Amino acid sequence: MREIGVVEILLLVLSVLSHVGMSIFLARPRFNRVLTALIWFVFSIVFLGLPAQYPRENFIISIVLNGVLFFFTTKGKPSVKGFLFLSYVCIYTCFSTMVTYVAARQIPLAAKITFVILTMVVLQLLLYYLLLPKFKRFSTYINGGWAKYYAIVIAFFIMIAAQSIYLPDELALSNAQFIYFMLTVVSFFVVYVALFASLQDAVNHEKERRRQLHSELLILQVEAQEKEIEYARQFKHDMHHHYDALMSYASAGETERIIDYIKQYMEQTASYAPKTFCENHTINSILGVYQEKAKNKGIDFEVQASTRKTLGIAPPDIVTVFANVIENALNGAELAPKNGRYIKLDIFHKGKKIVLNCSNSCDLDLDFDDMPEQMRSTGIKSICSVVEKHNGNCRFVAGAGQFECIVIMDA
Repeated sequence: MREIGVVEILLLVLSVLSHVGMSIFLARPRFNRVLTALIWFVFSIVFLGLPAQYPRENFIISIVLNGVLFFFTTKGKPSVKGFLFLSYVCIYTCFSTMVTYVAARQIPLAAKITFVILTMVVLQLLLYYLLLPKFKRFSTYINGGWAKYYAIVIAFFIMIAAQSIYLPDELALSNAQFIYFMLTVVSFFVVYVALFASLQDAVNHEKERRRQLHSELLILQVEAQEKEIEYARQFKHDMHHHYDALMSYASAGETERIIDYIKQYMEQTASYAPKTFCENHTINSILGVYQEKAKNKGIDFEVQASTRKTLGIAPPDIVTVFANVIENALNGAELAPKNGRYIKLDIFHKGKKIVLNCSNSCDLDLDFDDMPEQMRSTGIKSICSVVEKHNGNCRFVAGAGQFECIVIMDA
């Protein structure tokens, strides 16, 4: 067997393992391990059976087949999976081209085999210890605007494939071609570093916005608690006056006046007592804070809430979803005609899911589907990212002077 044949077989085997690993670890598997392994076993047979005399055609076939199986066997946002897959294709093509170039050189077989193995190891480390962890953190906060990222990775893929696979005559790169190819590869990784730095800035901005929202809510909660404490202090101070009045009526045998006094007192204190909307403390606090905000802005605030005391959602995520939804509703209601400003909330459980249905008055001309991307608030992106994290979905509808948001997620 020729030396090049040994290297080709080794590269094919490692390529299959790399493709299978990509499809299992880059996104959440859709099926159980046995079925996933069976699907990729069939892929491996097809991949290894492609005729070696047609490398260009094999390249396209393997990408298409791998992409179809990747999307079929994994779960998650298509935009995120698409970017990860294209990134993998670009990076894999870079490394496999380097291996092909080295395999065509007149160097010892042991050196070629060592280079192939080390190259594939570096590829896996780059994917699973650098690219994937960072990208998973970024994708949690970034819900839209993937077009520009796709444009970058597709442009580089075309350049890399044109230089490495679709050469005019010879399939093996010459030394000069390899130098140009390596310059393209270096440029690709430099741009990727810049791209991820840009993503990090966007994530930091979103984190800061969430921190500000949480801080504002916390301050309002503290203020509400201070009012409750002041009310309790005032109540305790005034109680002996109430006792004196009741004792006076009782001594005079004026039962009717006692009853009337108690009714008036109960009506008066009912307006000051803090309202309990539901059993969950975090949601109850959010509703209390925004009820006060709506009252100060002259907006009717109607709530029907029935929740369990404990939810399978971390309080920061609850705040991100519920506070953003109601904050957006509050901002939207302010744009409605003054005589019809309202917010209506319906919160309930449906099986293992929690449902939030929020509707509010808004600008009569507002149409959510026609809103440009820049007008869709960052809060909506935050809502969508957290909801998807909890295996849910959300829907936004606007028209005829009403905006409606429906959120359903695991709880």
